[in-house]
Amino acid sequence: MNIGAGEAAEQVVRIMLSGIEIALRLAASALKNAAALLLAMAHKRRKVYGKTSIVRLLRDSRDLHCLQLSQEQFKEFQRGSKPLGILYSAVQDRQRPGNVDLILPASEMGRANILLERIRIAPDARIEVIRDKEPMQRKELHDARDNTQPKKPSVEERLQG
Repeated sequence: MNIGAGEAAEQVVRIMLSGIEIALRLAASALKNAAALLLAMAHKRRKVYGKTSIVRLLRDSRDLHCLQLSQEQFKEFQRGSKPLGILYSAVQDRQRPGNVDLILPASEMGRANILLERIRIAPDARIEVIRDKEPMQRKELHDARDNTQPKKPSVEERLQG
């Protein structure tokens, strides 16, 4: 009998099993990403993580938290937020040109605190809650936008006045 043939067969089986394991991991990862995409589509949210607009956060989130960061801290936050899958919005502070206001939904605060601890920012020291009420409906957002702009006189009012 040839003893080397048994070892070779065992090695072939081991390689096949490791290949099957890798294929299963890839399939599970693809299934997880597809489930996240379907969940986002069901919630009508186009973005699951990353930088988004403040209007989308106001529309989708119940309460928001604001954190003031320097430009360097914000760049570190951006780099670290992608692997953790954090949804956020950033607003440049015009009064103090070196700062960025980072706005996060309450649902993202757990992961954000992990990242803020990694980049050595005290997570609870400078967080303020922006609002704690129901999300705005589309009509409310539109009405709020209309109230901020000055009303232009109509053509009829200009002709009469």
